Amino acid sequence: MHLDKIVVRAVASALLSAALGSTTLAQTPGRLILNDAPGISGDIVAVSPLGVELDVRGEAKKVPIESIREVTFAGEPQSLKAARVAIARGQSAQALEDIAKIEAAEMEGADRIVVDELAFVTAAATGGRAAATGENVPAGLKAVQDYLGKHPQTHHLFPMQELLARLLARSGKFADAAAALAAAARGPPGKRVRADARRGGQLDGEEAVRRGARGV
Repeated sequence: MHLDKIVVRAVASALLSAALGSTTLAQTPGRLILNDAPGISGDIVAVSPLGVELDVRGEAKKVPIESIREVTFAGEPQSLKAARVAIARGQSAQALEDIAKIEAAEMEGADRIVVDELAFVTAAATGGRAAATGENVPAGLKAVQDYLGKHPQTHHLFPMQELLARLLARSGKFADAAAALAAAARGPPGKRVRADARRGGQLDGEEAVRRGARGV
C-alpha cells in the first residue's frame, strides 16, 4: 500500500484510539495557554489528539484540545518555544531559523514530550515552508508523514493532518488530501469546521488544476 494512504489510515486510527485512551507520559511540568480562559499550570501526564491531561496539585484535569491555544513545557529551550510560536503564525522559515539555534546540550536529559515537541516543530516547519512556497514538496511531505507515523497520539494531530492534506494537494494527490481532511472531520466540532473549510478549498484547487489541464 502507498505510504500516503498508510499515513491517512493511521491518522484515522489515531482519532479512534484517542476516544479510548491517550499517550501516558512521565510527569512533565508545563502550562496550557487557553483560548478563552486563564491558563492552567501543572504536571502534564498524558496527551492525545482530543486533549491534554494534567495533574494540578494532585487533582486530575482533562482539557479538550479545542480549548487549548498552546502547550508549553518547563525547561524547554527558548528557541523551541520561539519556533512553536512562529509555526502558529504561519512563519515556517522563521521557525526553521529558531530550530537551528537549539544546541544539543539544551536537549540532553529532556523529557520525552519535549523531544517529541522538537520533532513536531521540525516537521511542521519543513512541511509548512514546502506547502507555502511549493519548493521541496516531496521532502516536506515526507517530514510530515514520518512525524505522524511515529506520533499517532500527538496533541498536534489536527494541524499536522491539515498540513498533510495541503502537501498532498500540492503533489496533485487530491483523493489522498480529501481522505486526510475527512478523517479530521471526525474530531471535535471546531476542528471539523476547519477541516471542512480546508476540504472546500482543496476541492476548488483540484478543479482549477483540471481546468488548466483542459485549457479552460
